Amino acid sequence: MKFKLTLTLLLLVNFTSFAGTYYVNINATGTNNGSTWANAFNNLQSALSNAFFGDEIWVATGSYKASDVNDRSISFVMKNGVHVYGGFAGTEAYINQRNIPANPTTLSGDIGAPGDNSDNSKNIIKIENINSPLIIDGFRIFSGYDETSSGEGSGAYINNNTGSINFMNCIFYNNYTYYKGGAVFIRYSNVLFDNCKFVYNSNYNYGGGAIYSANVSNSSIQITGSVFSGNNSRSGGAIIFDGDLLRIDRTLITNNTATSGSIIQVSDADVFTISNSIIAGNLIESNYSASVISSYSIAQNSSNLINVTLCHNRNNSSTTPSDEAIHKSNSPYNIYNCIIYGNTKSDVNAQINSGNNVVNSIVEDGYSAGVNILNTDPIFINPALLSSAPIDVSSFDYSLQFSSPGINAGDNSLVSAFGFDYLNNTRIQQGTVDLGAIESPFAVSTNDINLNKNSVFIFDNNSNKIRFKNYEKLNAANIKIYNINGEVVLNRKITGNEILLDYSRGIYIIEIENQKPEKIVLINNHY
Repeated sequence: MKFKLTLTLLLLVNFTSFAGTYYVNINATGTNNGSTWANAFNNLQSALSNAFFGDEIWVATGSYKASDVNDRSISFVMKNGVHVYGGFAGTEAYINQRNIPANPTTLSGDIGAPGDNSDNSKNIIKIENINSPLIIDGFRIFSGYDETSSGEGSGAYINNNTGSINFMNCIFYNNYTYYKGGAVFIRYSNVLFDNCKFVYNSNYNYGGGAIYSANVSNSSIQITGSVFSGNNSRSGGAIIFDGDLLRIDRTLITNNTATSGSIIQVSDADVFTISNSIIAGNLIESNYSASVISSYSIAQNSSNLINVTLCHNRNNSSTTPSDEAIHKSNSPYNIYNCIIYGNTKSDVNAQINSGNNVVNSIVEDGYSAGVNILNTDPIFINPALLSSAPIDVSSFDYSLQFSSPGINAGDNSLVSAFGFDYLNNTRIQQGTVDLGAIESPFAVSTNDINLNKNSVFIFDNNSNKIRFKNYEKLNAANIKIYNINGEVVLNRKITGNEILLDYSRGIYIIEIENQKPEKIVLINNHY
């Protein structure tokens, strides 16, 4: 027994000592055995063939194809325990020396005639039967194409994995399938996408312009800090998910199109949460009722929209749209600290269908069953127009102006699990969380509260009035009020215990004789 234990330990030590890095550079001219950058393999397939559990593969900038004989069925098949990294210049000694944007590393499906999709790889990447964590980091997955009736996931086909599959810093671009999942197809797998982009991917038949998760248990998707733009499909223009858990955080979903369904379609999930994200500028072109987000058969109290900005999504159906921007079929959504505004309204003039739990949110046309609902313009800095959809809103600004009613209007208890907003800034500032995806740096004076405890007045934002605590002691002092441009809008003596501010929304400076100037933010303008 002692001999067997010693032999086992020696084998483990020996195995660990040989775990290392293989190098790939399409322009390398050395021995091409993958041992160094100078002697790098010229193609990724050679590295995958030689690598074993515990190895890493580093790939230098360039375009790499799974097949050099125009065989559309050949893919880059990932191996158990072998992490693959792109974005290298070809000189780095440490992985943190990479500059991924400066060194684009492409896994291309364009294996035949350039620009002719009909002879492209059907699945650029295949990930199957992996039982330990796998990382794919720093690649552009480009132009997979499968027009066959069973085509699934032309960018990445992911099936039957017990180990977590982690895509980081990747771009899925211009991938197409006929059947399911233009860029990615997922079954029986737990997948993370972190800082990834899904751009101009498409599916024709079943759905999931970017991602399709099959109708199975034991599947989850977590998406953080990512972008879905320009994807299209009949249903699930961006995503169709049918599995256990879908979480989307700090993500932009924009410029996507669905021709007979929703932009995000979720069913049979135990947990579905979108947080700190912007969903804007998408288009639904359908002869059927459809929503931006729709859900079916979700576990009770498990659908959550938290600090989401969902605005300016257009329904261009040839019939009167009957579904709202957010539509649930059975279990209700918990909608907290959100802004739902400027989307095409349903035929009953609503943004959200009935039966949901809506709290501390801006909802155009209101939500009668909600709690602390504001039916008012959120006052973004530079939003897109509804009529422009589909449009990529990444060049617009959905931050809140200093006069927005969404500033400090949320409920902190509803965001305890989230430390950062859409822009990765601290989620709660000035003590109270804002509504929507982006936290504003502006502070506001709320009803009967002054930041300066020694202030001689209280500003009531409900009535737009300054109330002096003891105006007799001010001895007819002079008061000046300046707008944000430094212009004097009021200059007179204090003669009573209150002054009405009949001005437009914005920041104002209150300067009272012999007192320190103070800033207030006028939110309401009823006059």
